[in-house]
Formats: sequence, structure tokens, C-alpha cells
Amino acid sequence: ERVVYIDVHTGLGKSGTYSLLVDHAAGSEGHLACREAFGPEVQPWMAGEGVAYQITGGLPGSVEALLGDGAQVITQEFGTVPPIAVMKALRAENRATHWGGDLAGAREALKRTFYPDNARWRSDILRGGAKVFDQALAYLDLPPEA
Repeated sequence: ERVVYIDVHTGLGKSGTYSLLVDHAAGSEGHLACREAFGPEVQPWMAGEGVAYQITGGLPGSVEALLGDGAQVITQEFGTVPPIAVMKALRAENRATHWGGDLAGAREALKRTFYPDNARWRSDILRGGAKVFDQALAYLDLPPEA
């Protein structure tokens, strides 16, 4: 009857914080319903509306279409490093993969871009993930896990 689908990502936003992205227009019924259940971190996949950019034909819309009206499909996006650093790491790994160079170093740098070697960051995202999981259980009217 009701489903919450959470797709977890890292890379966009301020380090250690999270945004909840939904495939609904700003102010739409779907956007507002999700915001009511999950709080002010909810924002649409739209440029200028938060950390994300407009996507077309992405996984969230496909999952929502598959699961139907009872589904809340959310992408939880945890911030890591500034956007230019994300782009540099992606570009360096792509260049090393296709044109040679220090591929192992580029891949390690890319890994650290999306999964920083920082205990506070890791603690922050675990706390943020647990909060959203508890909100999903409340939305589904299920007791929280111990």
C-alpha cells in the first residue's frame, strides 16, 4: 500500500549534510507531501532549487512509476567536498581511464571525493541516514528499529 524507496548518494552539497531529492516540481502536491513527512531537507531535482540539477529519465521517476501512487521515492544526497573538487576528481579519473596516467591514484582520489576519510563526516552521514530511516518508518506507521 505504501512504500518508501531511498536511493543513497554522496557528492552534492555541504560536507556532512544531506538533502532529500524528489522527482516533483517545487510546490507540487508530491513535493509538499514528502516535505511534510521528511522535513525541510526535501527539494526537487531542479537547478536553482537546491543542490541538484534537473534530470530526465532518471531512476527516481522510473521507480515511482513502477511502484505506483503509494510510493515515496527519495534520493538522499550527502555532501562531501566542494563541487569543483568533485568535477576535478571525476575528470582526472576519466582521463586516466581513457588516456593513461596514474589510474590507481585517480581512482583513490575519486573514492575519497565521494567517501571522505574523515570520522566526523562518516558519523554525520550515519546520523542523517538513521534520521531519514526513522522518518520513513514513521511515514509507514511502523515502529522504529532498536
